[in-house]
Amino acid sequence: MSQEGRSAERAHIHTYIPSLFIIVMSGSLIIDALFPNPIYATIWASKIGFLLSIAGTFLLYAAHVSSKKIRRDVNTKEDGEVNFFVGPYAYVRHPGYLGMVLIGTGMSFIFNSTTILLNTIVFYLIARIVVIQEEKHMLHEDSHVKEEYGNYTKKVKRFF
Repeated sequence: MSQEGRSAERAHIHTYIPSLFIIVMSGSLIIDALFPNPIYATIWASKIGFLLSIAGTFLLYAAHVSSKKIRRDVNTKEDGEVNFFVGPYAYVRHPGYLGMVLIGTGMSFIFNSTTILLNTIVFYLIARIVVIQEEKHMLHEDSHVKEEYGNYTKKVKRFF
């Protein structure tokens, strides 16, 4: 597959994952309203959930802003000298997906919902599959950032 074809395919995946997250969380709220199954018995659960959701939202926003610079570097630099250590990407390779998982986990605390927690875990597993494919693309022998991204993966964890 050509470089343009792979880039277009990745753009579609980047659109589908946040949409999938919204659908999964909306469906979880509906299922939880119909079949409540509380799991947290502490009054602190909603406060912890609120903090997790806020942290996830900030992480998601910071990842979005930082990823623009990284994508610009990847698309414009031919020699492979791309700085992947920008914003939250200096600490975790996929902060946007991690932010969504934190939001989902926080929502499970706020709404005291087993359904939201289980669906957040399912979302994480799906995102992990997508991330592995995305990383294979970046490390593919045709990639002009293969060596730089390979060094980056050795220094920064995927999610945690």
